Amino acid sequence: MRSVILCEGSTDFVLLQYYMRKVHGWEYKKNDSVLIKGYKARKCVLKKDHSELNIIGCGGCSRIPEGLQFILDSNSLSAEDEAYDRIVIITDRDEVETESEFETIIATELRKQQIEWKDDISNDKWIDFHYENGQGDNCKAKILLLVIPFEDTGAMETFLLDAVGKADPYDAQIISDYNQFVERQNILKNIPWEEYTSIQKSFEKLENLTE
Repeated sequence: MRSVILCEGSTDFVLLQYYMRKVHGWEYKKNDSVLIKGYKARKCVLKKDHSELNIIGCGGCSRIPEGLQFILDSNSLSAEDEAYDRIVIITDRDEVETESEFETIIATELRKQQIEWKDDISNDKWIDFHYENGQGDNCKAKILLLVIPFEDTGAMETFLLDAVGKADPYDAQIISDYNQFVERQNILKNIPWEEYTSIQKSFEKLENLTE
C-alpha cells in the first residue's frame, strides 16, 4: 500500500513523522522534495513492511488544495501499483468554518478529476472513491480529512502541547519557552507522544495505512 499525508508546514511535518514512527512503527527511509505549483515542498518517506508512507509539508494551509491536486494528478498518470491508495489531509482548525471549507475543497478537486464517490465528505471519516488512470484501469482509493483539534479552534501544535501540558505541565512549559524553531523541534521530537491517549484518539485512523 502507498499512502500520503498532506500537512501545512514545518512543525506539523516533523511532528507527524515522529508520531508515525513512535506510535505506529514506521521506519525512516529518506527525505525528499516535490515541486507543487512552483513551490518546493518537503517530503519524508517512511516504510513499514510492504507499505510506503509519504508525508508532505505543503507550505501552509492555503497550499494544501494544490497539494491534493498534485496527488490526484499523479494518481491519474500512474500505474495502479504506483498510485496512492490512501490520501490524508491534516490541517489546523484556524477558524470555525475550516472544516466545511476543506470538505468543499476536497469535493471540488475530486470533481475536477471526474472522480466518483458516494458518502458525504466530513471530518475524521474515510471516503472511498473511484477513478480511471492513464492506462484505462478502474482504480480505488480512500481519502481522509483530519481538521485538528476536532472540537475547538486552534493550531494542531497547540492541541498537541495542551495534551502534553495536561499530563506534564513541566514539559509544556519547557516547550513554550523555546521559540526558536530548531531548538523547539528537537524538544518536540523527544516527547513520548505515544503515551498521550487524547492524541492517539485524534490520530487513530492513521493506523489504517498498511496492507
